[in-house]
Amino acid sequence: MADLITTDKIQYYLKTGDSTYVRVTEDLVFDPVDEPQTYAPSYKDRLNQPEYITGHKISIPFEIDMLDPGDLQEFLLANEDGTNIATEVIRVLMFRPALPEWAASTEYSLGDKVIASDKVYECTTAGTSGATAPTWPESGTVTDGTTLVWTYVSSSTGYVIGTAGYSAKKAAFNLNQNPLDGASGEAVRATGTLRMTDDGWTEGTFDTSSKTFTPVA
Repeated sequence: MADLITTDKIQYYLKTGDSTYVRVTEDLVFDPVDEPQTYAPSYKDRLNQPEYITGHKISIPFEIDMLDPGDLQEFLLANEDGTNIATEVIRVLMFRPALPEWAASTEYSLGDKVIASDKVYECTTAGTSGATAPTWPESGTVTDGTTLVWTYVSSSTGYVIGTAGYSAKKAAFNLNQNPLDGASGEAVRATGTLRMTDDGWTEGTFDTSSKTFTPVA
């Protein structure tokens, strides 16, 4: 079982209360596995029956050291005897910050980024945007207003329009864990599996400071 863990680029958060999310940390084995959902109709006039993939769900085997204190450990300890404990998993793309849409007659500083015409642009010369949008190029630079200059960065695919947080996806999961491993000479470990119950991920943004998920409008 490979450690996906959290990195500087991708982080996972687990719901441990009514509105509390805790970051999955480096002491946790957390290994999402894609599970295709299939439909296999039976046709009486066909020798080889087809099978269709109708969607995908995720299961996540986990393992965590319970000797260290923490909100995640407390959550697992409180639910060690339960089954199908409702929770949520949020997958945060730390390399995809939420970016605002371009706005008219707005002052922009060097380094500001905006989304315009399904593309990302960075302010490379500070200034105030014009009353109307410029024609947005697919490469190079464009002057906006009198002095403001934008430089093309990339397509906005994967970015979410917003003012805080990072692109993220959220889904409902059920938690099922094994009895705590406290055998002689071994550290106490919590092991089990999170199974996705939603039909798909909800896209949105996640503010890592306030631990708030905001779905795409």
